[in-house]
Amino acid sequence: MTASRSIVRVMGGKLSLSMVRARLALELRSVAYELMDEPLEPRKSDRLLAANPAYGKIPVLLLLDGFAICESVVIVQYVEDVARAGGGARGEGEAAALLLPEDPYECAMHRFWTAYIDDRVITSTTISDSTSFR
Repeated sequence: MTASRSIVRVMGGKLSLSMVRARLALELRSVAYELMDEPLEPRKSDRLLAANPAYGKIPVLLLLDGFAICESVVIVQYVEDVARAGGGARGEGEAAALLLPEDPYECAMHRFWTAYIDDRVITSTTISDSTSFR
């Protein structure tokens, strides 16, 4: 998305799986954003550490009011909460579909499987990929 229409900025790497999750939520909710590429090596930038002092991880959603929202799962929830409250575009057709279930049980199951994928699948893939470069 172009910076001229930006509502928010997203710090992260284009190939980060967590970044993909955050960007998909923004795209599906038709939220204009600016991508701020954030290389993590050779060291994390001062900009990233200021935006996410707890973990220093990407992605980080930077709001116009100066607040930062960290962690892809939290970003998806925030984007959905704002859209449901009427503060974001719902879009049309497929884009109007809910990002998260409304039913409490279904929402709990969604959170469970999201955590499982993050802990077991993405972590395993990341460790596996990083060891293959040695």
